[in-house]
Amino acid sequence: MNCKSCNKSFLLLSREYKCCMCNSIICSNCVSKIKRESPLYDKAYEIFSPLSIVNFQNTSKWNGSLFFCPTCRARFQQEYQMLLECENNLDNVRIFSINYKGKIPKSTLGGRIVKTNFYKNRCDAEYDLKLITKYLGGTSIINVKYNKDTDSRQTDSGGEYYYTIWQAEGEVIL
Repeated sequence: MNCKSCNKSFLLLSREYKCCMCNSIICSNCVSKIKRESPLYDKAYEIFSPLSIVNFQNTSKWNGSLFFCPTCRARFQQEYQMLLECENNLDNVRIFSINYKGKIPKSTLGGRIVKTNFYKNRCDAEYDLKLITKYLGGTSIINVKYNKDTDSRQTDSGGEYYYTIWQAEGEVIL
């Protein structure tokens, strides 16, 4: 097997990496990685994970890093820059609840159903839904509903603390 980028053959002890965007196998000389502790990783996970742009299943088992081939790293940087530009302009994204009975915008292109990850704060789920909408080029989200679930964590005293987590879901009008 050869590296997709430089075409170098893998030796018995050579380390192979799998690109998290295109699933190509690349060598250690060509790989580019983003560590789990990076703010870039967190933002990418919040937005790109629900859209299946980056495969977070391909993260390193050892340290949770994302690995990219050179082509996909450049594409990821472009996508991330576009995401940052969208963040500055969320005020004009309109949200229509699933219970809304008034006039709802229609799309000639059809809509796309999107879901956010789960968050402790419902406002964070709504914010990400707006950001995903803007990122996809939409102006409105219809049939918005909030899914809630329960999560828990251990307390310092050995007890268990239960709390509600929220996910936003809706149809992006393009």
